[in-house]
Amino acid sequence: HCQFKRPYSARHCHYCKVCIDDLDHHCPWCGKCIGKKNLRYFHTFLHVLCFQFYYLLGALIYFLVATYSSAKLPRGPGFQ
Repeated sequence: HCQFKRPYSARHCHYCKVCIDDLDHHCPWCGKCIGKKNLRYFHTFLHVLCFQFYYLLGALIYFLVATYSSAKLPRGPGFQ
């Protein structure tokens, strides 16, 4: 492990080879350790990612219904 004094709550990350204060996990998507200083930014990243996923899923469902349905749905400039 690390050769310097560290806080009691710090744990060693075997991927990054450093000690992180309040280590939550090592994120393979970000390539970084998630700990005390960046946990809020990681949660924001996850919320934005979920929002984009649900927005695109809703747009895809709307597009499929508008394309393959006999009902007349309002169409925006992106669906013409």
